[in-house]
Amino acid sequence: MRDGEELDNKIISASGNNMIGNLKLTRNKYPKNILFSYLNINSIRNKIDDLECLIGGIVDIICVAETKIDGSFPNSQFSLSGFKTPPYRLDISDKSGGLLTFVKNDIPSRLLSAQLPDDIQILPVELNLRKSKWLILNVYRPPKQRCKYFLDKLSECILYFSSFDSIIVIGDMNLEPDSPEISSFIESHSFFNHMKEKTCWKSTQGSCIDLILSNRKYSLFNTGTLETGLSDHHLLVYSMLKTTYQKLPP
Repeated sequence: MRDGEELDNKIISASGNNMIGNLKLTRNKYPKNILFSYLNINSIRNKIDDLECLIGGIVDIICVAETKIDGSFPNSQFSLSGFKTPPYRLDISDKSGGLLTFVKNDIPSRLLSAQLPDDIQILPVELNLRKSKWLILNVYRPPKQRCKYFLDKLSECILYFSSFDSIIVIGDMNLEPDSPEISSFIESHSFFNHMKEKTCWKSTQGSCIDLILSNRKYSLFNTGTLETGLSDHHLLVYSMLKTTYQKLPP
C-alpha cells in the first residue's frame, strides 16, 4: 500500500471513530430514549460480528437491508448480544434483497404480518412503549422495481395498520425525498422526512436515498448519518424517539 493510501485510510478511520464517539455521547446523554438505525449492508453473512462491535452497545433498534441470505442461513448465525433472538427477518435470496430488524431485549416488540406480495420488501414491527405504540416499517426498494408499484404497496401496508397513531418508515427507497414520487407519497400520508444529509456515495455528488419518514414530526430528534465501513456505498442513518421507556426487568 502506498503512503498516500495509508494516510487516506487513517483519516477515514479517525473520522469514523469521531462519529462513533459522537453517537456514544448522544446515547449517554439520553439513556432512556430509543435510538434506532438503518443500514443497507450489501450482505450481512460475514459482517454480523463487526456490526455488533460497532453499534451493538449503542443502538436499540438496528434495521438492515440487502442481507442477501436465505433459509439455509440459521437464525443463530445472526444473533446480537442483548437483542431479541431470533431477529425479525424477511429473506429474498442469497444474491439479493432481504431485511433484518434487531430489537433490544428490554423493548417490548413483536413482528406483524401485512400479507404483502413476495417481491415487496417491508418488515413491520410493533414497539409497545406502554404510553404509546409505534409501527416501525423497515423497507427496501430495489432499483429496478417500479416506484409506483412499491409505494402503492407501502401505502396499502400503512392503511392496513391504520390503528397505529405513530409510524416510522425507514429504508433505502432508491429515490430522493424531492422526487415527485416520494414527495407525493409523503404528502398523501402527512409524513415528514427527517433525513436531510447525503446517505449514499455511489456517485461522486452523493444522494439522499436512505430515508427516515414519520407522521410525528416533533417526536424524533438527533437524526444523522454514520460511516460504518460495512457497506459498499451507504452510510448508516439513525434517529431517536423523544418518547422514553422503562427497561423491562431481567
